[in-house]
Amino acid sequence: MIAFDLGIDIDGVLRNMYDPLVARQRKEFPSAWFRDVDEWFDYKVHNQTSLSSMIYKYWFKDWAYDLYTKSEPYPDAIEDLEFLKSTGHNIHIISAQPNRDTEYYTMHWLRENNVPYDTLHFTTSKQMVKVDCLLDDSPEQLENYIKRGLMAVKMNRPWNKDYNHTRDVNRIKKLPEVLWTINRLGISTT
Repeated sequence: MIAFDLGIDIDGVLRNMYDPLVARQRKEFPSAWFRDVDEWFDYKVHNQTSLSSMIYKYWFKDWAYDLYTKSEPYPDAIEDLEFLKSTGHNIHIISAQPNRDTEYYTMHWLRENNVPYDTLHFTTSKQMVKVDCLLDDSPEQLENYIKRGLMAVKMNRPWNKDYNHTRDVNRIKKLPEVLWTINRLGISTT
């Protein structure tokens, strides 16, 4: 069996921050959130009004500790990573966190949830980390990967369902499906 270097995003792939964030926003700012996210949630867009700026501040500063350390893993995410690791694949966690505090909180979350991985990278330029495949939920990150001719696989989430990429991106619902996708496409290791 060929061992792959798998780049795995955290938020939206392993850690479910969306549900607790929406619950908290609805409690604190009941008029600010009108519907569930069903398209890509761009932080820059949410930072364009005074109320959105206030929500952004709470998300990445005031609520950050609770949001980043206490959010639950997606169902089976940790077990699926353990399976990938136990079958000889290398797990490279690649995450674009907004600041040093959230990086620290994320490291805490990884420890507390016993997330198995080989390396940890905090970067907004995920395409610079050498892996065979990136698994992410962010259309922007996937697009950056594709533009460099690299293999990207989209974790299926409501906010990325209608995003059109410059070329086909395979979509999966469970982490182990990434192996089937790589094998089906005949990707060789780096």
